[in-house]
Amino acid sequence: MYDPNLEDNGWYNFSKDTIFLRVGLSTTELTKTVIHEYQHYLKHSVKAFETHYNLGRSYTDHPFEIEAEETALRDLNECLLNLNEKELEWEY
Repeated sequence: MYDPNLEDNGWYNFSKDTIFLRVGLSTTELTKTVIHEYQHYLKHSVKAFETHYNLGRSYTDHPFEIEAEETALRDLNECLLNLNEKELEWEY
């Protein structure tokens, strides 16, 4: 779901089970953000996620954020290649 007021590229809302995205992201930013936020959906509970923040972790040293970002960076090029291949198929 797009959020026109969002300053970050995106975030996962645990209670709504929804990924919110900033309007105007490039294809690369959009793809990377969806991969990152989808990791939170797949792997993390809100309780476990918030526990790290309550222990004084910030976004940059939160283990779930680090893991999600590493996965997004690892998988980004493959997703972009697959996306480009699909776009080529749709041009017929």
